[in-house]
This record gives sequence, C-alpha cells and structure tokens, in this order.
Amino acid sequence: TLPREMRMNTSLRKNVFCVIMGATDYLDAYSKLIKLRLTSVQSREVVRILVNCCGSEQAYNPYYGYLAQKLCQHDRTHKFTCQLTYWDLFKDWSKEGNTMRRITNLALLLA
Repeated sequence: TLPREMRMNTSLRKNVFCVIMGATDYLDAYSKLIKLRLTSVQSREVVRILVNCCGSEQAYNPYYGYLAQKLCQHDRTHKFTCQLTYWDLFKDWSKEGNTMRRITNLALLLA
C-alpha cells in the first residue's frame, strides 16, 4: 500500500518506485533503472519519483542524492528533468502538503 499512498498509480511508476526503494544501494538502483529500458518520455518519471521519495522520508537520506547524481551523469535528459521538477516545486512551496521536513529533504537533495 506504500506505492498507493505515494500516488504510484501506473505500472511504470510502481516499477520505478519498487526499483528505487528496493535497491541495496544507489549503484544497484541505477543499474536496475537502466535495465528497464525506458523511453525518454518514460525516463522523466524516474526523477519525479526520486524527488517524491526523497521528500517523503522522515530524515534526509543521501542515497537519493547519489542516485540523482548518477542519473544526471548518465543522461542529460535526467538533468533537465531535475531542473523542471525543482521549478515546479518552487512554484508550489506554499501548498499545504509541503512540510518543513519535506522542504528540508528536497533542499538537501538539490545541494
């Protein structure tokens, strides 16, 4: 039910979520994500799910930063999607769902 609580409502989002959350380390997650052979449009979801998972943690986990860095080094589309995702987050900072914990985690991910 955790994927459902985090709005993983498509099979693609569920698969990516399970890879990110079930990996032993960021290199394992990276290799499993590459093996999914996602199209460029589908690969955009990886960054969004990564940011969503990072923001949902109780305390910042550097795992997400390492994975994001590895993905951005691998493909420029991931880097561009990170930028777009953060621009969307900055526009929505004042919404109710953004707790100080979530904002702190996402700021540390960006750093």
